[in-house]
Amino acid sequence: MQLLLSHMLTAIIFLPLLGAALILLVPARWKGAVRAVGLVVALVTLALCALAWFGIEGSREFELGEIASWIPAFGIHYHVGVDGASMLLMLMIALIVPMGVLVSWNEVDERVRGFHVWLFVAEAGFMGVFAALDIFLFYVSWQVVLIALFFLVGSFGLSGRLRAAHTFLLFVMAGGMLLLVAMLAAAGVVGSFDLLDWYAIDFPFAVQRWLFLAMAVAFAIPAAVVGLHMWLADAVAEAPTAGAILIVGGLLKMGCYGFYRFAMPLFPEALAVAVPVLCILALVGIIAGALMAAVQPTLKRAVAYLAVAQTGIVLLGFSSLNVEASAGAVVVLAAQGLVSVGLLGMAGMLSGRGLTDALDGSAKLGARLPRMAVVLLVLLVAAAGVPGFAVFAGEWLVFLGSFQTQTIMAAIALAGVVLVPVAVGRIALRLIAGSSDEEARHRRDLGLREYVLLIPALAILIGVGVAPRMWLGPALASAKTFCTLATRVRMIVPAGEREP
Repeated sequence: MQLLLSHMLTAIIFLPLLGAALILLVPARWKGAVRAVGLVVALVTLALCALAWFGIEGSREFELGEIASWIPAFGIHYHVGVDGASMLLMLMIALIVPMGVLVSWNEVDERVRGFHVWLFVAEAGFMGVFAALDIFLFYVSWQVVLIALFFLVGSFGLSGRLRAAHTFLLFVMAGGMLLLVAMLAAAGVVGSFDLLDWYAIDFPFAVQRWLFLAMAVAFAIPAAVVGLHMWLADAVAEAPTAGAILIVGGLLKMGCYGFYRFAMPLFPEALAVAVPVLCILALVGIIAGALMAAVQPTLKRAVAYLAVAQTGIVLLGFSSLNVEASAGAVVVLAAQGLVSVGLLGMAGMLSGRGLTDALDGSAKLGARLPRMAVVLLVLLVAAAGVPGFAVFAGEWLVFLGSFQTQTIMAAIALAGVVLVPVAVGRIALRLIAGSSDEEARHRRDLGLREYVLLIPALAILIGVGVAPRMWLGPALASAKTFCTLATRVRMIVPAGEREP
């Protein structure tokens, strides 16, 4: 047990890869065994993440640290550690992967083994991204996620999967190249790939502005910041349900985490100049995301655009450079991920029953599948940011903090956020309202496996909404460190007068 505790993060990162290897040993025709092994691996990973979550103190320092020489000739180490924010996001990934396994139980019936292999490769990549304190390890994990999601979309998606996968690849690989160039350039300045060494360096402003720009664009693509979100709706709509869950519930969070852990705290002077632009992007994202969600033809596409709006709220929280706003943005990341998982899971369940997630009024779930309609309504209420749910707790902190430092931007954003419940209300009416014929009423409603999938997400969303300290404590400690690093500007002078 002591060995496990001292190498907890390594176990969490590599257990999904071990699970993928075990699945490859199972004969492809034994589909039930593949699914069972996958579920066991996902649940054990979740248990380890829960143990790690309750094992950290939630201090301002990185915890559960491990370091070992990896490529000594280039000063590259296997260095991992977590704070409250990164551990919360790892816990969220560990929660949504078993949900992805369950929702795919009947949906994916061809190449089941390959599907689960890529699912667990993606999970390992996500864990590596959130735990990495070595820049090279972070970049390798980042690329693992992108490759795995490409194959999940392109190999197991719907009829338009190839076009969606290639568009996705074009965007994220362009961002990946920018990220690689920026990280190699920064490593050349610092002489190390260790993130803690980077935090200790005061980069010259002339270097900061270019590195910040490159990293900001690289992270904005997977975060689906408005203007660079064009790949998202098709990827979510054409992906298998589990793939869509990992894109909205994982990849978008990974992009936002890049701003929080790298671009903003590493280059504070460039950030000070860029804050107005970031706030404007956040405002446009909130308003455009809500408006686009309201006119989408399907639930999956609407969820994708609601995620764009939520990314805008998160970006506003980070750009406010306020502890409460930043901590609230971290909570929104995790909460919105769980809401998206639930909504996308519902879309997959509809498809499995021969129904459609089209927002044309034909679903009539209130009459056909009343229990499913109730759960869907609760998830939509949570997505709208209604008090009593985790999304509201995070958004309330974002606006509480952002009004202190970005009053005008926060006021406009708050007016824009009102559009999100409008979009959610339209979705609810189009899916739930209406009467149905007698034959349709006999369709199978929610079953045990689906309750197992949905109830944990609902319980956490309500639990955190009622008692937000369970997430806010560690998130606030992390946010204090983030704000300290992101506001360490030597002096504010016109950009043209800064020393190169």
